[in-house]
Amino acid sequence: MGRRSFDLQGVWKLNKLLVISPHFDDAVLSIGQFMAERPDCEVVTIFAGVPDEPDTVHTPYDKKCGFDNARNAVGARIRENDEATALLNATTINLDFPDGQYGIEVSEERITEVLQRIVDGREYDGIYAPIGLGHPDHIKVANAVLAIETNLPVTLWEDVPIRITEPQLVPDRLKELGIKYWPTRSIFNRMYIADKVRALSCYKSQIGTGILDPYLMYVPERFYNVK
Repeated sequence: MGRRSFDLQGVWKLNKLLVISPHFDDAVLSIGQFMAERPDCEVVTIFAGVPDEPDTVHTPYDKKCGFDNARNAVGARIRENDEATALLNATTINLDFPDGQYGIEVSEERITEVLQRIVDGREYDGIYAPIGLGHPDHIKVANAVLAIETNLPVTLWEDVPIRITEPQLVPDRLKELGIKYWPTRSIFNRMYIADKVRALSCYKSQIGTGILDPYLMYVPERFYNVK
């Protein structure tokens, strides 16, 4: 566990939890209830950078979200993410790796290297990350997290919404990672769901795409301890 300290009243203070999110909305969408329950998370978004010549890069997904180029898309998503995480009393760190949709290869080793520096340079009580379902960026992030050298406990969560829309991927991925299928924790709390929904409403550019279907928010969040 990370080292704790006393506050002025002599009460134990918890260090932050390191939450590693592939894209801007992934952490809140997958574990927003958990973040509302423990409002001292630091969310590192891995693919938060812009591609080369971002003013001239246009992707179908960015267009679907209402943006005319990558610079405007990433800038707006950073603002949305800052607003959403602030509602859950979380802080943010944005890495400069471009989203996979921009076609720039980012190695798992490079992600691990940067995350290792973050882990070594701060005091945390644990690491939370996705198990990595379906999307290549999610799989890459999960593998990179598991390669970090640390004594901190590492907990993986089930990626939403794909864990709901393609549930058959979950047991296959858990088997690949050597994790028992039964989760070590599940959260479903009306109060925390309300906090999660308020936070997710900040991702306005994503809502129109159908990804943030409200029904997908009202599900238990499931976790697996791996270290």
